[in-house]
This record gives sequence, structure tokens and C-alpha cells, in this order.
Amino acid sequence: MSIKLAASSAVRKAATCGALAVAALTLSAAPALADAPTVVKGPDARGDISYAACPGGTHLIGGGYSWNPIYTNGGSPSDTVDINSPSGAKANTWAAKAHKGVIAAYALCAKD
Repeated sequence: MSIKLAASSAVRKAATCGALAVAALTLSAAPALADAPTVVKGPDARGDISYAACPGGTHLIGGGYSWNPIYTNGGSPSDTVDINSPSGAKANTWAAKAHKGVIAAYALCAKD
């Protein structure tokens, strides 16, 4: 499984399994934990779009995905991530879609 963030291309390329927790801690300018961003996980989706929506009183500041790609018999990945961006159809929501494998969207949400 891999987790990717899309706040910037550098973050997206360097993200690992612990990236969401690290991003949530480093994006908070205030020392109080009450002001830390909230991470919301969307449902797992196979070949469909996973949506992660920010709760009321928060707004979307970034997002990403966790992905279990499909592999060939030789062990090479045989899958692509088709969507990893804010949703165009749903406000305050991150969307992620894998071509074949299982994917879950993550939304990074800050208080209004």
C-alpha cells in the first residue's frame, strides 16, 4: 500500500505511509492540538471514485490516497491512478480513483 499527498508535486512524489500524519503535524502553525488539521479517509473503491469529505466547520486544504495496485504475474504494477485531486463534483471533498486496484481518498481539512 502507498499513500500519496497532492498538496504539491514534491510532496506527492515523496509521500510514504506516514506522510499524512507528518503533514497534519507540520501544517499546523499553532502549537495547540485543537488547531491541527483533520484527516478524513474515504471508502475503499475498486475501479471507482473514492471521496473523502471534510466535516462541517472545516475546509479542504489538501488530500491524497492510499492505493493497492494490481500487479502482473511478473510482479510489475499493472495499474494507474486516474484521479487524485479536489473533487469537481463535490464541494470540500478530495477524490481519488485507480484504474483497476483498490484506492481510498484522504482529505486534509482545516478549521474555518
